[in-house]
Amino acid sequence: MNILLVILCAAAVAQLAIEALVRTLSHRRHRPGAEEFGGLTGERPLVILVEGIRWSLFSWDRDNALAGLRLSGYAGDFHYWKWHEDWRAWLVLPVIAAPRFLERRANELAEMIRRRRAEHPRSPVYLVGISCGGYLLTRALELLPEEVQVDGVALIGAAMNPWRNLSLAAVHVLTPMVVTQSYLDWQTLGLGTLITGTADRRHRPSMGMLGPRGRGNRELIQSGRMHVLSWRPRFLKLGNCGGHLTAASPVFIAQVLAPKLLCPADYGHGDDRASCGKRETSWNCD
Repeated sequence: MNILLVILCAAAVAQLAIEALVRTLSHRRHRPGAEEFGGLTGERPLVILVEGIRWSLFSWDRDNALAGLRLSGYAGDFHYWKWHEDWRAWLVLPVIAAPRFLERRANELAEMIRRRRAEHPRSPVYLVGISCGGYLLTRALELLPEEVQVDGVALIGAAMNPWRNLSLAAVHVLTPMVVTQSYLDWQTLGLGTLITGTADRRHRPSMGMLGPRGRGNRELIQSGRMHVLSWRPRFLKLGNCGGHLTAASPVFIAQVLAPKLLCPADYGHGDDRASCGKRETSWNCD
């Protein structure tokens, strides 16, 4: 028993070390310049990134996501939605174990989306949520007025209950939701949320590890309203090692996620909005 525990701990440390190295190197190589963030014009497509918990106090998610989008050819606006203070992030629990705080922030995000759609109804809006941000994004969609919809949604390593029915959120998305899943994310989204709880307060492995479960989610998948993007060994060459630290690697986002999330006209693969119904339903990482 002691030997197995030692092996498990050694494997965990080795995986974290490798992922931290890959993430650091990727960040240095693809880090966007300050000019890449720009301002919100209201005329171009908009991607809103809902951050995960910044426990390291660095905005890794922001830089990697933006770098990946730019690599894909996306030239629209980008908004990084920072929803918690640094001290909350460093301690982790004051963020993920605060349902009233999360509900308040989800309401604020829903209002931001509603206002954007009202002011710029013809400008596409895409939402990307990472880790705990995946729950906030989902909850914000559930809170939207019935008539408000966004153009696309991606949940990367979502730290929420895998049996949470995404049907209420999916009705506010014009295209199939994209949900990533990796069993290799066992440290943060397995053991981690088993101990500290998911963002929606369930002490169990998260959706980002197990994938969407339950009848409602199966119906979304079978009807083509949801794509589950499960980790594959070939993603290693794209900088995605399967764990939490590299789930949003720039090259993975550029080559795998963006083609399933964005309208082809919004990332340089067509100039006609009619092409928006032709998102990739499969991907080639060879």
